Amino acid sequence: MQDVWMSFVIQIPLVAAFMWFALEMLKRFDAALERRDRALNDVVEQMNQLNLAMKLHDERLERVLVGYRKQEGGER
Repeated sequence: MQDVWMSFVIQIPLVAAFMWFALEMLKRFDAALERRDRALNDVVEQMNQLNLAMKLHDERLERVLVGYRKQEGGER
């Protein structure tokens, strides 16, 4: 019976060390995912800003082209 308890007592620090290691790895993994998500959000925000700039450019170009076409059509 004493061998069973001795085996149990020996396993306690091993299980505790494994639990600490597993929790530490999860904490690091979560931190890495948060960094990845922040970087992805930054890229998406930059793409949205670029898309808005391109849309504004296209709208301005369309107004210029409409004005040019009216002007060109009036001279003929």
